[in-house]
Amino acid sequence: MAGLKSSAILDSGTNILLLPTEAFAGLKASFVALCSATTKLAGLCDSATQPDSGNTLFDRKCFPLTPTQLAAYPVINVAVSKTVTLTMSAEDYLLTGGPFAKGDSSLFCLGVRATGPEGLLIIGDTLMRNYYMVFDNVQRRTGARPAHQVRMHRPSYLCHLPASTTLTP
Repeated sequence: MAGLKSSAILDSGTNILLLPTEAFAGLKASFVALCSATTKLAGLCDSATQPDSGNTLFDRKCFPLTPTQLAAYPVINVAVSKTVTLTMSAEDYLLTGGPFAKGDSSLFCLGVRATGPEGLLIIGDTLMRNYYMVFDNVQRRTGARPAHQVRMHRPSYLCHLPASTTLTP
């Protein structure tokens, strides 16, 4: 996806995924492209909301979603190298409560935001939560493995994540 630089910040203290404005716009366009007469994404392109209304999940608005509506949202894949892709399900990036929901835990808000035209890619908890992450400061490398696949006695299962990062929805 256009708009991403060749490096990223992995920050477990950030609870969302932050993208440069161009990449964020590309992500929204990819989601809007899914909208059709038969596919309606609640909070983006349903009977109550239109993509260019300024009143969507991508505009920091929050919506109540049923399990069926949540399941209609796609997986987001973040390719961190040619061989390593980290995945976010709708349950990972559509978050309940939070500041834009004004604490209402029945509302879902988009856990992806823009950092600005020259902004950074910051991979936060929403993406890292399903992975065991290893930060090797001595050899300047990072490893990741899906949490359900890790065998702690076999650290060789951890993959090397180079600085090159792209996003593909």
